[in-house]
Amino acid sequence: MRNTLLLILFLSYLPAAMANNNHEYYQIKLGAGAFNTADTTTGAPIISLGKRFEVGDAAIELSTAWGGHKHANGDRFSYFTLPKFTYVMFHNPKENKGFYYGGGLSYGKLKHTADFYSQNSDTKFSGVFAEGTVGYEFKRNASICPIIYVDVSQPVIAESKQGSHPGPSLMLGMSVGF
Repeated sequence: MRNTLLLILFLSYLPAAMANNNHEYYQIKLGAGAFNTADTTTGAPIISLGKRFEVGDAAIELSTAWGGHKHANGDRFSYFTLPKFTYVMFHNPKENKGFYYGGGLSYGKLKHTADFYSQNSDTKFSGVFAEGTVGYEFKRNASICPIIYVDVSQPVIAESKQGSHPGPSLMLGMSVGF
């Protein structure tokens, strides 16, 4: 119940951000993720698409992300979030470059299917993820804005689950805003 109220409060800020924004842009993020499925830690390429609405010292980011990989040992891994809502604060909002940090929520799925010969068991999680982000924007006011970032994602509320509860996922990447 408390999480539902927090999500409603978070989403209530969105129309104001979209209507009164100072700056908005689309983002394409490319990176690599380390996903802890409690049985193993798996690496996979990640792609994310989103839009950021800046208002004063903060921003709302709406995005989606996909990732997946089949390892040489036969293990398969897949991950996606849709939608992902993140509230971002800028360390020095008046500067043309600088750090940002924030948090939010997403709905997504994480799946690790172990090879038949592996000691690992299958893990599946579908539900709400808590999100955290830290990044650095190089040219905030330019028409193309390069960004480096680290995202952390922790499954928190399961809609459905099989196997061990997944641990946190860490994603490191670069993005471009335009």
